[in-house]
Amino acid sequence: MKHDIIFIGMDVHKNSIDIAIAQDGRKGRVRHYGKIDGNLAALDKVVRKLTDKKKNRQLNFVYEAGPCGYQIYRHLHSKNIDCTVVAPSMVPKRSGDRIKTDRRDAMNLVRLFRAGELIGIYVPTIEDEAIRDLVRLQKSIAASQHLGERFRAVGAADILGTHALFRNRNLVEAAAALAACGGDVTNLLRDASQGIEETTR
Repeated sequence: MKHDIIFIGMDVHKNSIDIAIAQDGRKGRVRHYGKIDGNLAALDKVVRKLTDKKKNRQLNFVYEAGPCGYQIYRHLHSKNIDCTVVAPSMVPKRSGDRIKTDRRDAMNLVRLFRAGELIGIYVPTIEDEAIRDLVRLQKSIAASQHLGERFRAVGAADILGTHALFRNRNLVEAAAALAACGGDVTNLLRDASQGIEETTR
C-alpha cells in the first residue's frame, strides 16, 4: 500500500515548538501548522491529529539539535515514528536572509528536509550521554580543588541537587542509581574516563 507522506519541521524551544508541515512531492504544499507547548503531551496531540490510518499516512519529523536535547527524538521513536535530528551548522542559510523567526525557521527546515538536503546526526543512547556527562564532570571536578575536596568529604549524593554540574537529568539518575547500590562514584568516574581514553587512542 502506498504511503501518504507528511514531513514535519519543528523549531524547538524550552517552552514552545513551532511546527511546519510539507506534503510529499516537489509541488506539495508547505504550511505553518502553529505553535504548541514545549512538552510531549502537546506533541502527542499533533501526532494524533496528523495521523490518518485510512490513508496509511507516514509522518517524518525533523528538528535541529540544541539545548533541549534528544527527548523528542526518543519519544517519537518509541512510538515507531520517524524523526531526524540535524546539526544547526549543517542547515543551509540563504545569504542576505537576516529575518529570523521561529515560524520561518520551521518552514525552512521542513522544505530542506523534504528536498533531501539535510543529513541526520548520530543520536547517542541514554547510557552514552550518561558516560559522557560523567567524564565531563570528572574533568570539572579535577579543575576545582575545592569542589573535589567537598566531593570526597560528603559524597556525591549530598551535592547532586546543589551544584550546577549536577542539573543534567541523565547524570543525576546515573549517580543516584549508583549511590542506591552502594557504589563508589569516584571509581565509576575514573573507569568511565579510562574507557573513553582507550577507545580514542
